Amino acid sequence: MMPSSASSTPKIWAHDVFLSFRGEDTRNSFTDHLYHALNQRGIDTFRDDEKLKRGTFIGPELSKAIEESRMHEKEELQVFPVFYHVKPSEVRNQTGSFSQAFAKHEEKTVLGGVGKWRKALTEIAIISGWDLDKARGESEVIQEIANKISNILTSMTPSDSDDRLIGMDSRIEKMEAFLDLKKHDDVRTIGIWGMGGIGKTTLAQLVFNNICNQFQASCFLGNVKDKSKNSDLVVSLQKVLFKKLLYSGDDIHNVHMGMNSLSRRLPSKKVLIVLDDVDHKKQIEDLVGMDWLGPGSRIIITTRNEHLLKVFTP
Repeated sequence: MMPSSASSTPKIWAHDVFLSFRGEDTRNSFTDHLYHALNQRGIDTFRDDEKLKRGTFIGPELSKAIEESRMHEKEELQVFPVFYHVKPSEVRNQTGSFSQAFAKHEEKTVLGGVGKWRKALTEIAIISGWDLDKARGESEVIQEIANKISNILTSMTPSDSDDRLIGMDSRIEKMEAFLDLKKHDDVRTIGIWGMGGIGKTTLAQLVFNNICNQFQASCFLGNVKDKSKNSDLVVSLQKVLFKKLLYSGDDIHNVHMGMNSLSRRLPSKKVLIVLDDVDHKKQIEDLVGMDWLGPGSRIIITTRNEHLLKVFTP
């Protein structure tokens, strides 16, 4: 679930995601693995079997959890169904095992509750989600779901004030044209150059928010110049890349080790990286190298050093 539009008034959310499931069949397998994959990406996930207070009536508590999630706003939700070893058509039409189950319930229910269940299943099965069957491994689907939600939450990051966004639309369009996201067989680097205070970072952030959900993973590294003043700080930035792009915390002890690890693992990923406020070529080489990224990847660099972009970008 996600809000369909961002509120203009910042709000503190108790959770990012509400993970809804019923039954014991996935509690300690698919659901548990998805829960940990989301939390590994820093996504605070409410799981109803874990965070409900003992002795609390489930209905109101669950309703409150949904309302306090970032995925709920203005009474509008984004729902992502997972069809776990069942065809969406069976859910939509209540055929197969659903037909037998509903027949039993209809024998016992006289208050019309079954009709509401049928309607709810029909509506949920129309929504685009993930169809997990024997042809796809659970780990692959879990990573795909976690990446999708992570990218959407990232794109919901509040923008700067309206005063700073005036005239940005045309610049965003131009940037996205340069990035040429429809081309998937190359790695492209785009630079934003100019003096301080003209909105380079704001533009990069807005473009990042607009397109990050089109990549397997994404990372916005802000203020690279100040965060790269010594090797320990560079290592810290490399660790951020590992966490955001590879969802792991490799045991990196020095810059060279980080470069080797990133260059070995990133070529298989389509990623989006923003390096904000760069002032030296070595900072780029330490963090994204020259040919480390997988096909379709994009790099955005903001800098005050025009010569740097002429050297690094084609």
